[in-house]
Amino acid sequence: MSVFVDTSFWCALLNRRDSNHEAAMAADAALREPRVTTSYVVAETSNLLMARGRPDTARQYLRRTLLPGSCYVVHPTRAAYDLALSMVLHYGDKNFGLTDALSFVVMSETGIQDAMTFDAHFRQMGFRMIP
Repeated sequence: MSVFVDTSFWCALLNRRDSNHEAAMAADAALREPRVTTSYVVAETSNLLMARGRPDTARQYLRRTLLPGSCYVVHPTRAAYDLALSMVLHYGDKNFGLTDALSFVVMSETGIQDAMTFDAHFRQMGFRMIP
């Protein structure tokens, strides 16, 4: 079974000063399952790293993520996008954004239950968090 990788995990993995860096490193080293993410997570992560003044890290991340066999990147369909948008608008008691909602839709559509993330929204939506 595959494991979904979220922005919060990628950023912790790539930033030695992140409070979750060690946990991310250990989880990444132990992972044997194929990694899956979305093009939205890739864009969000690289944009966040660029905005934090880490363009070299952003480029390293893009090279690593897009390397064949490293991580399967899902490009959500229009139907998935529409469903994610309706989730953001429907769940007024939650503050997750469109990228997270798309992640939830993709995970549900592909049967992925585990997410490498430090974002509690994944647990709130019924997914298991790693680490």
